[in-house]
Amino acid sequence: MKQLLRINLFIAFTALVLVGCAVQSSPDGGAKDVEPPAVVETTPVNRSTNFNAKRIEIEFDEYVKIEGFTTQFISSPPLKHRVEYSLRGKTLRLDIEDTLRENTTYTFSFGNAIKDITENNPQTDFKYVFSTGAVLDSQVVHGSVQDAFTNKAQSGIMIALYEVDSEDSVFMKETPLYYGLSDEQGHYDIENVAPGKYKIFAIQDFDFNYTWSGGSEPMAFVDETIDSELDPVVDFSLFRAEADFKFYRGKFASFGKVDVYYSAPAQDVEYTRLDTIGETLKFEYPEDGDTIVLWTNTWKNGGEAQWQIVHEESQLVDTVRVKFYEKDSAKFNLKLASKTPLSPVDSIIIESTTPILSLDPSKISVFRSDSIPITHRTYISATRNIRLLVDADYGDKITWSIDSGAIEDLFGRWNDSTGYSFKFKNDNELSIFHLKVESDSITTRVLELFDEKGKVVYRSSFSESLNVDLFDIHPQKYSARVIYDRNGNGRWDTGEYFEGTQPEKVIYLGKQIDLRANWEIDETWIIP
Repeated sequence: MKQLLRINLFIAFTALVLVGCAVQSSPDGGAKDVEPPAVVETTPVNRSTNFNAKRIEIEFDEYVKIEGFTTQFISSPPLKHRVEYSLRGKTLRLDIEDTLRENTTYTFSFGNAIKDITENNPQTDFKYVFSTGAVLDSQVVHGSVQDAFTNKAQSGIMIALYEVDSEDSVFMKETPLYYGLSDEQGHYDIENVAPGKYKIFAIQDFDFNYTWSGGSEPMAFVDETIDSELDPVVDFSLFRAEADFKFYRGKFASFGKVDVYYSAPAQDVEYTRLDTIGETLKFEYPEDGDTIVLWTNTWKNGGEAQWQIVHEESQLVDTVRVKFYEKDSAKFNLKLASKTPLSPVDSIIIESTTPILSLDPSKISVFRSDSIPITHRTYISATRNIRLLVDADYGDKITWSIDSGAIEDLFGRWNDSTGYSFKFKNDNELSIFHLKVESDSITTRVLELFDEKGKVVYRSSFSESLNVDLFDIHPQKYSARVIYDRNGNGRWDTGEYFEGTQPEKVIYLGKQIDLRANWEIDETWIIP
């Protein structure tokens, strides 16, 4: 009997232990916590007036952590000294070292720095607002920021407000009265602004000094002051100002090749060799690039070359000095640049590793199907390029034969015998695109069609309307934009604040043109 009682007691005890364990364990599954930490209480109370505290305490309904406080925290107006923070239980403490401005409304924003410790849910809505005066300002300035050329939304851009009677260059010298940052959609709100008129700017503040540090930081401006009492919506087109033309340096790259660095595109610089005579120079100018490639056939290992450079427009006169040394002597090689199969309208180009000095067309032959000579023309089309124009049909297989001694490079070397074979696509493998651009305006504009890699495949200036017919183009997705070419130079120009010049307007066709094999598409685009 006693033995039976002991067994029953043991079973009951074991059951209680198992039940207790089951009660204490977390159930499998269940809803995931997606709620951000909620503010329970603030000291001093949020939206206080006559504020004079040095410490602010913000209590949450759960334990939180702080990540990226330095970059996420914003005070508008900005503070001179960093706000120090600490966590005590569920309470965030902020310690203010600054002497605050009188009769000013401050807004503290935290970005996504405050998160719960379980699921990293950020508290992004909370703002702590207070006034050092008797009134809490409530005006709002809002709008959006986009890139002036691409029209894409720009995030992290500082929008800054200054007193209306500030000097024109105030955004280069002083921190703003109020400011905000654009979000991922390019939208911004500057809240709790005092009633009045302001100058307003947008700045990509790379160095976080609350001012514009020059041409390396994109910026934007509007032509008029704003009145905060009118609930203004101010949109910006961000641009990088064109830098003053400067020469930086020359650098020996390899075997007669020198990279010359400037602050801006430099196609119109004149070069004069100072240390010797009889040199032949060749140049390469990357499109819109600020590095010019200079090739010289007169140099020696260990020697130094000097060129005087003159840029008439900027009145720049300087000297390029480069010391030469043996460095991977560049061999004279040729390769076919064009990818196969080709379209009959494609450029068929051979690229050379070094500049081309001369070409003998009589030593070049072109055959269809390896044996039938066909009409062609071969010529030097760029510093290191040779182009072939050939009378070929869809589906043709072409052989481009180049005898030895047909091509001479800048250094007096001749090519070895070589050849290239390629094929043209059939007509049902290609596409046709017709685009009609219509407008009531006679403003000078530039149409550009570009592929998925951003390469411009068609460019044309026009004033009122334009018909584009592209035959035998490769199937892929194409996009279109129109540049309002204010100065008629055939390209997009950026803005200049001190000249009061906004960047040239650019608009985009609101869709991609998806051309597929054997398709013919007609598109009409009506523009302002």
